[in-house]
Amino acid sequence: MSRKQSPLSESVLVPESTHKLMDATFANLKPATRKFLANLLDHALRHGRDEGLRVASDFTRNIQKEYGCADYGHKDYDIISSMHSYRSQRQRSVEEYLWSFSDSAVKGQATEYFAASDLLSQYVTSITAALCDEEEVGKPYYDLVTGKRIDKPARERAPQDAGYAMPRKAANSIKRRVFNYEAILQHLESVKGTAKCYNDLWCLKAVLARRPKEVGGGLYSYKPNYRYAYTGRLYEVGGGLQSCSRLMKQASVLGVSEVHNYDLENSQVRLLHHELASHGITNPLLDELMVKDKAYFANRLGIPVSEWKELLLAFIFGEGEEKQLQRLPTEQSIHAYEEMTASLRKDMRKWRRRISNKKNLKKYRGKYLVKNALGLTEALGDKSSVQLAAFILQGMESYFIYTVMSLANDYGFEVISCEHDGLLTIGEIPQEAIDYAIAETALTCCNLVEKEIV
Repeated sequence: MSRKQSPLSESVLVPESTHKLMDATFANLKPATRKFLANLLDHALRHGRDEGLRVASDFTRNIQKEYGCADYGHKDYDIISSMHSYRSQRQRSVEEYLWSFSDSAVKGQATEYFAASDLLSQYVTSITAALCDEEEVGKPYYDLVTGKRIDKPARERAPQDAGYAMPRKAANSIKRRVFNYEAILQHLESVKGTAKCYNDLWCLKAVLARRPKEVGGGLYSYKPNYRYAYTGRLYEVGGGLQSCSRLMKQASVLGVSEVHNYDLENSQVRLLHHELASHGITNPLLDELMVKDKAYFANRLGIPVSEWKELLLAFIFGEGEEKQLQRLPTEQSIHAYEEMTASLRKDMRKWRRRISNKKNLKKYRGKYLVKNALGLTEALGDKSSVQLAAFILQGMESYFIYTVMSLANDYGFEVISCEHDGLLTIGEIPQEAIDYAIAETALTCCNLVEKEIV
């Protein structure tokens, strides 16, 4: 069953120099406000923008959930007033640290939050300086939420559900992630001031918080810390070198000998084709997607291949499709897309109804359970039909990837990063290992191929 998680991080780790700079500001705030502001600053760093690094509405929705307010129904003063309750006990007011902005048509609804510009500037400048100083590597970090020094990097606890056995074993099998620190710093300098730079700084902060050690030749290594998604996927806490830009990943492996990057070829389309076929559903567009190049479909809509890939994933997982459609150049393109996907959209609705059909599900404590390939279960009604579809497809993907990872010792390769639909390894994965994983999982649709990090 899925675990209920707070939308706000319980800890926000920062270098010692940043902690000292922020300490005076945070010292007089009550715990809830510290947590709020620390998350706000960290979110702003990751999603950096010009003119104050605006924090978008997804963070606001998380705040609303954290404080028990309904989506889009939260008023500015509901949160601000809780922060003001201690105003009389200190000279400075909370508005010096934080203020909210609303562009909603409904008066009083907060859709965006900002940290005070001077505070945010100090935060970003301090973190950037610390991350780009080689002498800072290996030093302890501090938790901005509690103010405590973190001498030993924490490990994310794996859920004890039986279905998490494979993800837990996969996470534990990754002993180190080797990286080229100097090359990463050169990359950050080349993208300085861009949104990509802010995200990559946020990711590097998580890497250095793991207390990496120098291993020679200008290289460092750290043990990644993973959290466990309800689908069974592994996500590196704080982003790390899993969630950074491709350019930063390229830089990170410069000088690392025998490094190989593997991807599941056309993974989501192949897995969807396999899953629909198992339910007796065939679709002409899905057949085309299996054999035709991505450029064929991108050209039909007049968009780059990268945008077609994003649009297709949004369609398959049912999230963000409307936003992606706004990038189509003309009304004709939108019409062509809707016409192209109509039959597959209908067949996917049919498939979603089938996987949530109570006649095919086991009942446990009054709830009907949907199970994915890893053995994880979700109760019908706890997730939408779209989320259940992702639960099934990502479960299949993870099952195959974790099976390959389990073969590392037997076939002489080392996994240094799990990339959801791929792996970063030291040493080549032989075809015999891939063939064994296909036979073991019965996922004949999976094809693990080596690719450059581009």
